[in-house]
Amino acid sequence: MKKTIIGVVVLFCAVFFLSGCAGNSTDEAVANELSEKIVEDATGGKVDVSNNGNNVTITSEDGQAQAGENLSWPTDKVGDLPELTGNIVYVGTGDDGGTAISIENVKKADAEAYLQEILGLGYTGTNMTDDSEIFFMGQKDGKDQATFQYTFESSEATIIFLAVE
Repeated sequence: MKKTIIGVVVLFCAVFFLSGCAGNSTDEAVANELSEKIVEDATGGKVDVSNNGNNVTITSEDGQAQAGENLSWPTDKVGDLPELTGNIVYVGTGDDGGTAISIENVKKADAEAYLQEILGLGYTGTNMTDDSEIFFMGQKDGKDQATFQYTFESSEATIIFLAVE
C-alpha cells in the first residue's frame, strides 16, 4: 500500500510536469505513457493514465484516482451521502469500498448544513467541531462509515466513505 501511495504521488507530479510540456496530442500520449511507466516501476502494478489537459485519471488494480477541477460527484461510490457544493478537485476510489473526496471553495454555511444532513441520515459518532474546523467521524447502522472534515480558513472539505458489508 505504501508503494502505491508513493507511486501515485510520483505519478501526479510527473503527469502535471509532463503535460505542461506537451504541445499536442502526440506529446500528451508520450507523457502519459512515461508517467504510467514511472508508477508501474515504483509500485510493481499496472496503471493506466489519461489526461484531458485539465484532469488526470489514474486507474490501477487497486482503484482509481482523479485530480483536477470540477470533477463529478461519485454518486455510486458514497452510499447515501449527499453531494457537497464546491469545486471537487480529487476523487479516489479503492477496491476495498473506500472513497475519498477533496472539495475546494466550500462555504461555511454549506459545510455546517452538510454535517446536519449526515446526522439526519442516521450517522452517529464523534463530532469535534471548534473555532477552526468541523470534524465528524461516524457510522450508520453499524455498517457504512463516513468522515467529514471542513477547515474554515481554507474553505476546503474532505469526505471519506467506506462501505462496510
